[in-house]
Order: sequence, then structure tokens, then C-alpha cells
Amino acid sequence: IVDSIPVSYEALQDVNWIESELRRLLEVNLAIKSNQQFWAGSGTAPQIKGIYTYATAFDAAAYAAGSGIKVAGATLYDLLAILKTTISNGKQSKYSPDIAVLNPADILKMKLAKDEFGQYIIPPFTANNGMQVDGMRVIENSVVTANTMLLGDSRYATAYSLGGVEIEMGYGDGQFISDMYMIKARKRAALLVRNADLDAWLKVTDIDAAVTAVTPAP
Repeated sequence: IVDSIPVSYEALQDVNWIESELRRLLEVNLAIKSNQQFWAGSGTAPQIKGIYTYATAFDAAAYAAGSGIKVAGATLYDLLAILKTTISNGKQSKYSPDIAVLNPADILKMKLAKDEFGQYIIPPFTANNGMQVDGMRVIENSVVTANTMLLGDSRYATAYSLGGVEIEMGYGDGQFISDMYMIKARKRAALLVRNADLDAWLKVTDIDAAVTAVTPAP
């Protein structure tokens, strides 16, 4: 995972400025790139294969046509609980999903849902703040595309890193003439989900369609 910032010769003379920009590069820029890669990296070198890329996609059409659990007036809360059970039943209870990752906008819509009397809807299997549903911790992450989400058992994904963060400085094309340098930060990392444990993760590519799929036909 690599990120870089251009720096002028004059700026290099200001130690305090350089220190603050390096800190931003390490703590913000590189963290954002890591977040993107661990979520949806393609797996084609040099990209990490992200957890959303690994996960099996929920087939809304097949579920709607099948005999899986359905509930009248289904909501996103219901969908989360149903999909947790779907994963748990997949390998003789080997998996116990403990996290659900969603875009902040979808979490907000879930929190703000009201009934016909204007009362907020909080199911009995959900924490009062909506950030825990049926025992799963709900994680908001803006790298997630709105109207998609991921559920899984976090025990079955392992992040690895080799060494720390390396900092290098050098010239890019034409920078020597213009008195510019490039400061680059590099981190080696990988995410492992074993083939035998792919069923521990389930992604939803269309939340609205999935909610409809777990609602019985009229």
C-alpha cells in the first residue's frame, strides 16, 4: 500500500511543516488507502484482496423463490438477523457472525425508521442506539457503497503486515528542475480468508432488493 505527497525544496527547510505533513501522510492518507484496500481491493497485484471481494454475494432472487425465512413488513433490522442465521446454518454452526459493515447513510436510515405513529422503530433484538443487531456489532464505514453491506464472522479473516511503514524521498518526472521532491510511504500487508471459510462472509450488493427478498409475497 503506497501513498505519496509532493514537497518543495523550500518546504523541506521548515522542519515543523514537514513533521505535520508526514504525520498526516502516515495517520490519514495511508490509513484511508489501507481501509479501501482491506475492504474492496481486487486481489490483483499489487492490490490486496479485500474482504468484500472475498465474500459470497447474497442471491436475492434465489432467496425470494426459495423456502428461507421470511417476515412480513421486513426491515433492514430483519434482513440482518435473517442473514446472520443464513450464515450460521451454512456449516453446522461453525460460524457465528459478529459484525455487519454498512455505509453511514444506510445506518442512519435504519436508525431513523418510524412507524405510522411517528415512533422510532427499535426491534427487541437491537441495542438502543442501533449499533448492535442480534448480537452483531454494526460498523459504519464510508468506504462501503451505499445500499450494500457485509456480514461475517471476524475470526475467519486475518490481516498480516510485514514490518512497519517505510518512508522514502526522491524525485519524480521533472521534479529535479522544479525543486520538488516526492515523499512516499509504503506498507506491506495482506488479508487472508481461507477458501474453506469463504462461507463465513456474505455480502449484499443491493440492500433494497434483499429486504424485498425476505418479505413474503402478498
